Amino acid sequence: MLKKLIINNKILVILTCALILFSGYEFIFASDSSLPVFNLVQKDNILEEDLNGDKAKDTILIKHTSEGLIAQVNLNKNKTFSLDYSKDLPTLGEYCAYWPIRISTLDISRDNSKEIFLQSSFHNKPVQHIFTWDGNKYVNLFSSTNNLLGFFDSNNSKTPKVIIGNYEGGNIDFKGYIYNKGNLEEFTNTNPLSLAGADTISNLISLVQSLPNQYISVPNYFYSQISGSDLESLFKLANGSNNFKFQDGYFTDLAWQENGTITCANWVLNFRATNTSDSSKISNLTINLMINKYNDDDFPYKITSFNIYQ
Repeated sequence: MLKKLIINNKILVILTCALILFSGYEFIFASDSSLPVFNLVQKDNILEEDLNGDKAKDTILIKHTSEGLIAQVNLNKNKTFSLDYSKDLPTLGEYCAYWPIRISTLDISRDNSKEIFLQSSFHNKPVQHIFTWDGNKYVNLFSSTNNLLGFFDSNNSKTPKVIIGNYEGGNIDFKGYIYNKGNLEEFTNTNPLSLAGADTISNLISLVQSLPNQYISVPNYFYSQISGSDLESLFKLANGSNNFKFQDGYFTDLAWQENGTITCANWVLNFRATNTSDSSKISNLTINLMINKYNDDDFPYKITSFNIYQ
């Protein structure tokens, strides 16, 4: 079964980030601004991606079993390696019709072999795993039950940083990590690590979880010239017949100022949608959005694109 949805779209990324030009910021685009990201909504999935830099497609298999998810990688069409969970978190998750599994890849080790990032769920709780190639096999580099995963410096000249975070009660807590000699180590610097647009995203999650609300007004963390069709998506949710519960999210930076400040980022947020009149009717809502940096004291990062998938 092939992937159903590729979240990032290069044309959309470039057009949306171009809005920064009109706000007076100098920025840098990544040479390839779209990371491979896949939302998986079927029980069994086969993904094709060049994992070892040889320009040939490798295969990632995600399969549902009675014991939970199993995953394996086929390199060069002749060698198969399993993706095994760690003893600290003894599950890769399970198939859930309303909680998509997400696979993303990025070479955070800078060795031309991409790490594999798995986001899933187990008994309605988030699960995260990161796998890296050690020269002989894939090993579990990191596991957690946090609900946010993202990347800073994902495709520029700086060392990539993995951001592990958790949204709860209207707040986002997070830590930054870098790859170092086979380990994922917490990022330390003289300057405090900040999450670009954290206030915007946390406010949006809280807003969605307050729906339905037919009297909703457009919040000031939305860009004033966002397209009418994107606002229609927001009002569709507000006037619908579902309650929403945040499940997990993914983000990556896409453009930067010369000083390294992020000026554009893509976020993907998953919610559980429950019908207000029949709680047995449960489905998934995915919001794909862009934020851009502006000169604004209240919300420096504004939502410039807002799309929903149900």
